[in-house]
Amino acid sequence: YEIMPSLVGSEMCIRDRWYATDGSTLESRDYVNLPPDSNIVLQPVLRSPTDDRHTVIDAFLDVVSSLSPLGLEVKNLSVNAAGDWVVVLQSASLQLPAELEIVMGRGNPVRKVDQFAAVFDSFLQDRLPDIERVDMRYDSGFAVQWRGGGSGLVQLAAYGQFSN
Repeated sequence: YEIMPSLVGSEMCIRDRWYATDGSTLESRDYVNLPPDSNIVLQPVLRSPTDDRHTVIDAFLDVVSSLSPLGLEVKNLSVNAAGDWVVVLQSASLQLPAELEIVMGRGNPVRKVDQFAAVFDSFLQDRLPDIERVDMRYDSGFAVQWRGGGSGLVQLAAYGQFSN
């Protein structure tokens, strides 16, 4: 099941696509009003194993509001049948083309993105082109996989290190 939003003025056109077992696809369209302060530029792909699109759309809108002030846009947001969330982000700046994946695991994806946003703003923003993947599945921290790390160099950090 995929949700492919596209912008139509101040509304988001939602095109639902289901994949049938025979390989055929079914589609429907609906419109969702966007909040007046939404800064959605990309046309992301939202994926879910069920037709509970409102959960994915609500998470998408919350994630966008957390990340757009940091110059990050949501390219893909997905949740699998086990409830594991993954978001792919890209830089809103054309001068700094970068894309990274955040693995959030189960639970509230918005809370995990908010934790990432707080650390990103203070410590990781200057290293954006170097970040390949961030693993937010840990209770007390996260792991960063850097690009070009050869053997997949991963750096771990604890949330407590970043408290004021």
